[in-house]
Amino acid sequence: FFVKPQNNLILEADFLNKSFERQMNAYGGLLQIARSAYKTNPRFLEQDVFSRFVEDAQVTTYYQGVQAVGFALWQPASGGNTSNKAPTLAIAPQNDANKAVFNYDMYTNDLRRAAIDQARTTGRLQITKVLKLQQEENKAHVEGFLMLVPVWDQDKLKGFLYLAIRTD
Repeated sequence: FFVKPQNNLILEADFLNKSFERQMNAYGGLLQIARSAYKTNPRFLEQDVFSRFVEDAQVTTYYQGVQAVGFALWQPASGGNTSNKAPTLAIAPQNDANKAVFNYDMYTNDLRRAAIDQARTTGRLQITKVLKLQQEENKAHVEGFLMLVPVWDQDKLKGFLYLAIRTD
């Protein structure tokens, strides 16, 4: 007996959908583990500690497309500062592309700002729409997205752990 071609297409689409869902869950799990590391290690955001965490997690080996793991500090508008800011304070792996993102204010980009605001108000993981990755600013249009989780210390928002993920 033969399987109808349209049934094969449905099976393939279902397989791809489940594969994508597993990958998104793995990315989210990595962020949850990083958030736990932040909460349990007061030195976690020191660049050498942060880099060692990313290296030990073998992010570039096991998490397809991940360009960077980063932390953006939340700086709400106050006093002379008239707008919110979210500069990247830690990023790994330490390569030239990622080093260029250090101190980049993620809140200056509309798509990043929307995800940050949503994460801030819901307290949950958020994903940006497809955008041009900041690491690839000087290269031909490399698209990706950010997945981010808010990091709280008691009732105070400290910032956001994020993954920069290429879609090519």
